[in-house]
Amino acid sequence: MKVVIENVSKKFKRPDVGEIQILDNINFTIEEGEFVCLLGPSGCGKSTLLNIIAGLDFPDSGQVTVNGEPVKKPGADRVVIFQEAALFPWLTVLENVEFGLKMKHISKEERRSRVLDYIKMVHLGRFVNAYPHELSGGMKQRASIARALVMDPQMLLMDEPFGSLDAQTRNLLEVELQEIWSKTHKTIFFVTHNLREAVCLGDKVYLISARPGHIKSVYKIDASRPRKEGDPNLIYLQDKIMDCLREEIEKVVKQEIDLDYVLSKDGILCPVDRNLGSNI
Repeated sequence: MKVVIENVSKKFKRPDVGEIQILDNINFTIEEGEFVCLLGPSGCGKSTLLNIIAGLDFPDSGQVTVNGEPVKKPGADRVVIFQEAALFPWLTVLENVEFGLKMKHISKEERRSRVLDYIKMVHLGRFVNAYPHELSGGMKQRASIARALVMDPQMLLMDEPFGSLDAQTRNLLEVELQEIWSKTHKTIFFVTHNLREAVCLGDKVYLISARPGHIKSVYKIDASRPRKEGDPNLIYLQDKIMDCLREEIEKVVKQEIDLDYVLSKDGILCPVDRNLGSNI
């Protein structure tokens, strides 16, 4: 699936402050089978852009096309995976993953065969009969990913899917997601504010600015897979991107708390009048 974002802009209206420009003239292309990460500070419009690609929201100007056709509504070819797994608590892992196929009236034998294949792919084979309350946060997200994949979409739209997980679980799922991507060749659009995660996962990383969001820069990640956190090449890229990202983080902090803050070398935000010794 090829996705083209052309001149996309979006405003929201708030009764207290009026119109707020969220996205400003966004342009880029996601090639078929590509793993693209969208990185940026909080509130810059990352999730809004994902919702527009998904057909859950619409731009004020510009358009998104999928395989040459304008996006006018959600479609089974694009499945969204949110930060919360949103599993049905009264259904088992097996029943949650097969729910979409059941709604499409796929026969029980066919859907069970497909479902079990994807449950094994996400390493939940021993938990097919477990309920969501019996699963860890990482296991719930694995079930959510299996539920998306079993519908055989052309594209996964992932909105900070590992954001609420602990660091160890997050690192493990990043490795597993790379394995799944290499097996399925799905097009993936992955929204994150985690720089390390973006560099670890993406073929390309698009850096979006503070509000109003526009594409500030793009980085092509040529490191071989599976990627590991301590890879010197990835660390170099993280430092390079952080130099650009730091400016946007400072802008967001100034917008939100209306004070002059700067980001110190160790990543800590400090008021300028108390930022003593940061350049030593």
